[in-house]
Amino acid sequence: MKKHFSSWGFQCLGFALIAALTFGCSDQEEPIPKEIKDSLYFEFTLGGNKYKSEIIESDLIPQSGNEKIVEGTNGMNFLMYARFSSAIWMNFSNTCGTTPGRDCLDFMIQVPDTINEGSYPSLFTFGISVNGQQFVQKYNGPKVNDLPAEFRTDVVITKYDEVKNIVEGTVKGQFYKFQDPSEEVFYLTGEFRVYLFTN
Repeated sequence: MKKHFSSWGFQCLGFALIAALTFGCSDQEEPIPKEIKDSLYFEFTLGGNKYKSEIIESDLIPQSGNEKIVEGTNGMNFLMYARFSSAIWMNFSNTCGTTPGRDCLDFMIQVPDTINEGSYPSLFTFGISVNGQQFVQKYNGPKVNDLPAEFRTDVVITKYDEVKNIVEGTVKGQFYKFQDPSEEVFYLTGEFRVYLFTN
């Protein structure tokens, strides 16, 4: 009886040591948090399709929306968010369309002379080009008796960091495909975080 009791005691002691080591290690081994990188981007849905262009801030030339020259290219790969002549221009060129998160975009919105946080309904845009396809807010397909409605774009500025010159917000609009006879309406909803050049 004494021998059996002793064997059982060793088993309990063994389990206790294993449990102590297991729980002791799990408290100390915390997952390494992922590095969160700020970026400039324009992400949106148009006609049910999702698009995005993004550049990590650390890959930008300081105080600009231009990406540093890479791989010995002769020009810049840039995601340029600029305000020239009362317009916000969002453009991505060069290596766009070749990797995820780098759709080819060109989008210009007419804005008031001053930008602050708040809503800007019914703004004019020259249209949007996405991976070579053009969309416009004024129908320009074949001539029809009753011209379809001309659309406008709604923009909300949710944050304006005047120190870093970065604007964040959302955009909604309706578009026709360039020279499309179907008169189909394409709905755009999106959000952006942009570097604002001023002239």
